[in-house]
Amino acid sequence: MDTIIEYTDIDNMPITVEHSKQLFEFKKHYFVNHVIKIIEIYVDNRLDEIQYFKAEDENTNDIFLKLGTNSVTIITLKKYGRYMVKSVFNYINGINGSVKKNLLEDNKIICNLEFDTSGNIDVTFSAKYMYDANGFEIGEEIFSFHYNTDGTINYISGICYPFSEHNPFLEASEIQTYFPNLLLDNPYYFNLTFLPLI
Repeated sequence: MDTIIEYTDIDNMPITVEHSKQLFEFKKHYFVNHVIKIIEIYVDNRLDEIQYFKAEDENTNDIFLKLGTNSVTIITLKKYGRYMVKSVFNYINGINGSVKKNLLEDNKIICNLEFDTSGNIDVTFSAKYMYDANGFEIGEEIFSFHYNTDGTINYISGICYPFSEHNPFLEASEIQTYFPNLLLDNPYYFNLTFLPLI
């Protein structure tokens, strides 16, 4: 097995080993056969978190035996048509503290679902994102869609909404007024359903 180690700053910009020693936070990426396997996140030159990319044939307990259980994030990636489903399980002392699922298209998060410890979607931290050619990450989306607990749209925001400093959100009832074709042209965003039709 061919293993390559790369260092990046916290924003995933490549750095040298020497530069990493000068930073408060940095990441150490392990690639096995050119596929990301482990990311170690360092804070104040101490290992703070391990992110492990789990293959389908790997067992979670075997991962804990290899890495320990202190602060481990186990990530699975699964293709879904032209999309990638990324599931993130955060463990502290071997106990799963949170679960997050991302739907990615061209490496952009278009849906983020976070779940509470009972397995219910936590709509406070869940949203869908729509980008134009200039946007690549959350914060650069033209629209972000936020939902109610029943999965219906609560409000939208983003750089395409004519913000006012007093109300940066557009309520669901007003979408038709400002953007009459938005949901007709983009039905995936109509509700909080995770997987789009393919």
